[in-house]
This record gives sequence, C-alpha cells and structure tokens, in this order.
Amino acid sequence: MKRSAGGDGWLCVEPLWPEELAAGAVTEADRTAAAGFASARRRREFLSWRAVLYRELGHPVQVTYDPSGAPRLPVGEGFVGVSHSCGQVAVRWSPSNPCAVDIESLERDFEKVAARYLTAEERALGGACAEWLCIAWCAKECLYKLGRERGADLLRDIRLIDYRPDEGTITGSIRGRTCCLHTARFGCDRAVWNP
Repeated sequence: MKRSAGGDGWLCVEPLWPEELAAGAVTEADRTAAAGFASARRRREFLSWRAVLYRELGHPVQVTYDPSGAPRLPVGEGFVGVSHSCGQVAVRWSPSNPCAVDIESLERDFEKVAARYLTAEERALGGACAEWLCIAWCAKECLYKLGRERGADLLRDIRLIDYRPDEGTITGSIRGRTCCLHTARFGCDRAVWNP
C-alpha cells in the first residue's frame, strides 16, 4: 500500500515478497549480497525492500550504508528509511529530507521490555490505548534512526512528548531535537514514520 508520507515523498507498506520474485526485481549485486545471508527470512526482507524501492523510483540505485548502519542513496536520489515486521516491509522515501520508518507486529509482547524504553510519563501518554506500547516502541526506533547516532539511549536520549491518537501523530525528541511522527495501522502491524 503506497501512501503520502504526510510531508514529502511516500511510504509503502506491503507483504514481504516471495524470495524468487524479489530476486528478479533487484540488481545482480543485490542478489549476491542476499546470498550471503544464512536466513531465508533475512534474504526476503533485504530483497523485498530493495524491490519496492526500485519499483517506486522506476529504476535501481546503488544503496550504501552510513556509519550508523542506515541505508543511503546516491546524491540526487533522495533519502530512504526501511523496516520490516514478520510479514511486511515498510519503505519510506523522501526526495529532500532524511527519513525513517519502523513497523512492528501488534502481536509482539512489548510489556516485557517496556521499562527499558518507556518512562512512566511516556507510558501515560498512551492512556487506555491498547496499542500504545507497540506505537511507542516504533516511535523510539524511528527517532533513533533519524538521529543516526549509535549509542543513543532509549530512555535518556530519545523522548516521547505528545501522542494524538485521533490525528495519528506523535511528537518526540532525540537529544533535544524535536520531531513530528505519524502512525497508522497496517493489518496486524503498526508503523511510525517521519513526514
């Protein structure tokens, strides 16, 4: 499903592609890189997001990685953020601004780890929202990716400030820099991205 990202560019969330189909939609270099993954699931994730990106751009591009591990496109090709859940891939693209996305299954048990990424104040932002722990995790991951700083602490450096469920927006900050995020449900998954 392709949609406006709420700012510039787009967001695509769709099922992971079958490995053979995705392999046919990417470059030889991508297929070679994917062959190095022992896990079939990891190969599908890698090939799927690249296949979605190339399809939407209308051509393949050389993807590299910055020092934080975030994917980087060649100059003039924009910016990309990627994520995947057990069954879906999310690709966020912007022509002019760094971008990020995170997607997670609502079936994952975030309660077990909530104290590692949410303060009491942040937890209270979700009120009675049953999906809040998943949304908050995705928001923190999205902010981490936007910050592009290894070692940022999810409790100390990355903060959630406001959540407006009716608008599907979250305000957060990474080391004091405020960011607006959007959230939506995609089947059994929740995604958060920057507009």
